[in-house]
Formats: sequence, C-alpha cells, structure tokens
Amino acid sequence: MKTISNVIKIGFFAIFFSGITAFVYENTKPIIYKNVQEKQKKILKIIVNNEKDSKNIQYNCYVTSNKLLGDKKKHHIWIIKKKNELYGMIVESIALDGYSGSIKMIVGSDFLGKIFGVRILEHYETPGLGDKIDSKVSNWITYFSDMNVFSLISKGKFALKKDGGVIDQFTGASITPRAVINQIKNSVIFISKQKNSQFFETCNNKKK
Repeated sequence: MKTISNVIKIGFFAIFFSGITAFVYENTKPIIYKNVQEKQKKILKIIVNNEKDSKNIQYNCYVTSNKLLGDKKKHHIWIIKKKNELYGMIVESIALDGYSGSIKMIVGSDFLGKIFGVRILEHYETPGLGDKIDSKVSNWITYFSDMNVFSLISKGKFALKKDGGVIDQFTGASITPRAVINQIKNSVIFISKQKNSQFFETCNNKKK
C-alpha cells in the first residue's frame, strides 16, 4: 500500500508541475515572440541602413518556404525596392548544422550576389568560441557586408581560410563559422532566383 501511495504522490506532483510548466510557457510565448519580432525589426533596419541612399529604399514583408532557407518552415522575406525599382531581398534563414544547434539569421543581398548585411537572430553556440558569430560579441559577421558571393564562389574563395577561402575563422572553432558561411551562400542563391517571382504570401497570412 505504501508503494502505491508513493506512486500516486509522484504521479500527482508530475502532473502538477507539468501543468505549471505548460501554463508558464503559454503565457510567456507571446512575450517571447514579441521580443523576437522587435529584435528582427532592429536588425532589418541595420541591414537596410548599411546601403547608400537608404532613404530611397522601401521594403515589403512576405513569407515563403524553400529548402535553400534551411528548412521546410515558412520564413519572412522582405522584397526591397530602391527608387521604386527592384533592388534585392532580405530573408530569414537557418543553419541546422551549428556546433550546438540551429543558427537563425537574417541575410540581405541584391539579385547579383552582393551582400547588404548579415546578422544572427538566435544561436546556442559555445560562449567564448562559437558565439563570436553574434555581433554583440565580435564584429566577425559584419565582414560579409559588400562581399559578392558569386564572384568569390567562382574563384573557390567563399569559404574559411583553412578551406582555401578568404574568410577568417575563430580560434578553436570552425564548425560554427562554416555553418554560417554555407547558409549565407544558400540564402544568396535563393535571393538570386526570386527577382521575377510573384507567388509569395503577405506577412499577415503567416501562421504563428
């Protein structure tokens, strides 16, 4: 009987604390989502303002899914116009092969492969090593601005220096920057294929 009583007590506490955890998650989810959206808006503004004559740049938000963006989920994309002419895109993208997990980022480029800017949205990389991809920790990610991905790919140079490319790695870390580089390349390839595409959903239709 004592054993049964203990099992019942353990089961009760398990259900009780699971309920609390679920309650907290559901009530903090909107706050977390809002914080992510605010961070995203700030990063988007930084990337746009990197461009000359940024006052004449307009951008509209859409959503799409494409394996070049890292997974099958829907991602935000922003179609950019400059003086009412198509200029490029900014996309949400994700590298699934980071050292400690997925690395979410925003990548902007024109349709010919020139990068406007890249920023990391979320990562789980090791502090002091892989976290140098974050602009709050180091300026490594800013070096991609103005690079032309296709020009470097044609020369076999859009890669880490240890892989024969022109991009610095971190001391003691290569998996993390390599994952970021590969996903930047995929993102720019995606953008280059979208200039004449007209089949995107507007952001208001995105399922959260």
